[in-house]
Amino acid sequence: YQRRVHGQLMLECQIKFFLIGATAVGKTTLLARYIDKVYRPCTPTVGFTCRLSPITFQDGQTTNLIFHDCSGDARYRSLLPLCWSGCQVICVCYDVTSRTSFDQCHQWCTQLVAALLHVDAILVVCGLKTDLALERVVSVAEARALPFAVDLVHECSAKSGHGVDEFFRFCINAYVRKVMNNPDTPPPAIT
Repeated sequence: YQRRVHGQLMLECQIKFFLIGATAVGKTTLLARYIDKVYRPCTPTVGFTCRLSPITFQDGQTTNLIFHDCSGDARYRSLLPLCWSGCQVICVCYDVTSRTSFDQCHQWCTQLVAALLHVDAILVVCGLKTDLALERVVSVAEARALPFAVDLVHECSAKSGHGVDEFFRFCINAYVRKVMNNPDTPPPAIT
């Protein structure tokens, strides 16, 4: 996913994201907010969907973001390894107002860490629905205490838009840094 052009390391054509979490935590709504810039309550995903969104870095380089949005329904779990295969950024999502979804997030991380042991992917955890502050049952500290090698724990609200762009920007930058094999190098800025 990298190449050299005139001696400079360049990012190749695409970055694949995989979003997983319990049913109805807000994964599809999060993608609608990020890609379409609108809040659109969505019905639960059946199976999985794929969305594409191009981004342009300030140096003019364009990269396609490919988002695999997978249902959290148990009947699709056997398909998950096929879905996350080849993904560079894996986002495990939970609803901050649902203890059950956070417990399932813990289970997803366990499964993913074991499956991705030798894969060069970024693993992130994202708490959703932070606009429902009065109904919150999972604290930021609890999420940060997950016993896994996650690259980021973040929270955002697809409804208000708070933190959504920052979350995806961090994911992209973390992946670019990893690809460039130099965590101290600032990644190219996204326009």
